[in-house]
Amino acid sequence: MDQGGVDIIPEKAPPVAPAPLQPFDTSAPELTLFPYRQWARHHDQTWRRPDAALLSRVDPFGWPPLREAIADHLREWRGLPCTVDQIFITSGVVEAIGLIAATTLSEGDEVLTEEPGYAVLNRAVHHNRLVSVPSPVDQQGFDIKTALQTTPRAKAAIVTPSRHYPLGVTMPLSRRLELIEWAVARNAYVIEDDFDSEYRFQGQPLPAMMSLSNQDRVIYVGSFSKVIFSALRLGFVVFPKSMLPKVRSASPQIDQQASLMLQPVLARFMHSGDFAIHIRRMRRLYAKRQVAALQAIKLHAADLLTVDPVPAGMHMVANLTPDLQSRMSDTEAAKRAKSAGVTVQPLSSFFAGPPKRQGLVMGFAGFSEEQLEKGVRDLAAALRA
Repeated sequence: MDQGGVDIIPEKAPPVAPAPLQPFDTSAPELTLFPYRQWARHHDQTWRRPDAALLSRVDPFGWPPLREAIADHLREWRGLPCTVDQIFITSGVVEAIGLIAATTLSEGDEVLTEEPGYAVLNRAVHHNRLVSVPSPVDQQGFDIKTALQTTPRAKAAIVTPSRHYPLGVTMPLSRRLELIEWAVARNAYVIEDDFDSEYRFQGQPLPAMMSLSNQDRVIYVGSFSKVIFSALRLGFVVFPKSMLPKVRSASPQIDQQASLMLQPVLARFMHSGDFAIHIRRMRRLYAKRQVAALQAIKLHAADLLTVDPVPAGMHMVANLTPDLQSRMSDTEAAKRAKSAGVTVQPLSSFFAGPPKRQGLVMGFAGFSEEQLEKGVRDLAAALRA
C-alpha cells in the first residue's frame, strides 16, 4: 500500500524469451520463412466450424483425412504405395518405437541399432524393455552381415537408409535387399526411420526401403519435426498390411499422444499443396546454405576442419584435421565452441561404445549465410585459442 492508501500492484515481470538458437544447432530448421499465414488460415477453417467427427470418438489410428494426405505424400515423394488403413499417427519416433514394440516384439528381444546413431532411438528401445545392440556403420551405411557376426538372434533392426544420422551416408540398394532378405529368413522386422528424406538437393528423393519389400517385413516411420517444426509433435508409422489386425486390436490399450487439435490442420495444409511448396522452397534454401557453410569453412577454418558436401539433409560432419586432433578431442572442441557462442555436437557422443571417429556435427539449415560465416569464424577462433 502506498502513502495515499492505494494498493500498488507490482507489474508482472515480462516473460523470459527462449535463448536464440546458435549456429550450428542441428535441431533448427528455418522457422522465419514458414508459411504461418497459410497455416493460420487452415487452423481457422478447421476450428471455426469443426467437423462433427472431431468432437466425437476419433479412429485410434488418427484423423482419417491426415492419414489420407500422408498416403498421397508418400506415394508421390517416396515411391511408397500404401493405403490409409496402414498409417498410424504418432507424436514422433519415441512413441512409434513403443507402438512397434508393443505389437511386434517381446520383452528381452535383441534389436540392432546403428553405431554411431541417434541416442533417442536407443533410449526408446531400452524403455520398452528391449536389448539394443549397436552395429557399426561404414561409408555405405548399416551392414547386416557385419551386425550378424555378433548378434545372430536379433528380432529387428532400426536403420536410417535414406540418410544416416549423423554421418549422412545413404545405404545402397544391395545392402537394403540383404537386410530385407535377412528379415524374411529370420521372421524379423526392419524399422525404417526415414530421416531427412525430403531434403535431397539433387534429383528426386530416393524410394523408401519399404517399397522394395513384398514380404511385409519393413515398418516405415516418419516425422514432421524437421519438415515443419519440432513443437508440432506429429509423426506416423506405416505398418505392413499383414500386421494391421494385431495393431488394430492393440490400439485401444495404447496411450496415444498425438495432438488431435493439430491433425486436421496439418491435413488441410498438406491437401492444399502448401506443404509441398514449403518443402521445395526449403530444399533450395538449404542447398544454398550448405554451400555457404562449406565456403566459410574453406575460407576461415581449412587448417582445422575438413568437410565434404552432403547430397541431402540439414547438417554435415566436419572432421578434425590431424593437427587439431593431436591437440584436442572433438569433445574439447565442442566445449570451446560453446564458450564462444557456437553449438556443435561431438561425433564421439553418438557412439554407445568407445568412439571410432572424431568430428563435429554441424547444422546449417536454420541459419542465414551471414550467421553461418560468423559462426565459422567464431568457431575457428575458439579452436585456435
